Amino acid sequence: MGADEMKLNQFSVTYSCPRLIATDTCVGHLSFGGQNDAMKKYYLENKMKFKIKGK
Repeated sequence: MGADEMKLNQFSVTYSCPRLIATDTCVGHLSFGGQNDAMKKYYLENKMKFKIKGK
């Protein structure tokens, strides 16, 4: 884990806050090396997954 993740984990344990996992989300960085190209490719190939439900 990175420093951010370690702080979030520490906070969750210290204050008895649950950590939740969302299985219907996509998260990626658009500013770190090759991730930008990979995320753009994924988006272009999976546009329906990015459609806002109910719209």
